[in-house]
Amino acid sequence: MSSMLQAPALPDDFKKVICDLISKVSTLETKVSNLEAENQDLRATLNDTQELLAKNCKKVSVIEHAIFDHDSKEELVLDEYNKPVLSHSLTVKPSEPEPETTPIIETIRDLKTCALVEYLKTEAKPNDFGQFVIGRKELDSFMKNIIEEGLRVKKVSRQLKADLFERAVKLFPDVVYIKKSPSGNKTKMLALKESAKRTITHGLTRNAPLGILI
Repeated sequence: MSSMLQAPALPDDFKKVICDLISKVSTLETKVSNLEAENQDLRATLNDTQELLAKNCKKVSVIEHAIFDHDSKEELVLDEYNKPVLSHSLTVKPSEPEPETTPIIETIRDLKTCALVEYLKTEAKPNDFGQFVIGRKELDSFMKNIIEEGLRVKKVSRQLKADLFERAVKLFPDVVYIKKSPSGNKTKMLALKESAKRTITHGLTRNAPLGILI
């Protein structure tokens, strides 16, 4: 018989308990590892969310400044109802240019009228006061010698003058108007509006100031 002592055998129930503990510890370690990985993902997502919020806050601030009025301290200006006041640039509508209308040419007299207005706009010289006007004398010269031959007349009657001036104002209301003679009589002239005037390119006559026009 051997003199060496043998370790007592462990009960089967005790072995089972030890194995269960080892298995649970292993499972717990796996869960901890997974939680750490999820924690890293959550931190990355949180950082991305914070950066996105910061960018959106800047955009909101820019939009707020564009829409609402602010005082010298960059605080919102509130009205009597404690609501933000809209920016002045939003409450004042920019003036829209009126659409240009193309005159409808119906008769030979309309052609004469168009030629007369074009001459007043581009070739007529200003009078002593820098005004671009066509009176009886200028109209007579234009209709007899300057307008294209097919539209010329031998005599400019009062009725022709009145018809041409009235038609010019109807076809080109933004360009010309009828004004009374400064002499005080009933003579009328066709004048170029300020908005349609050309810039001076030559010296004016007599008492009018000299200027250079482009």
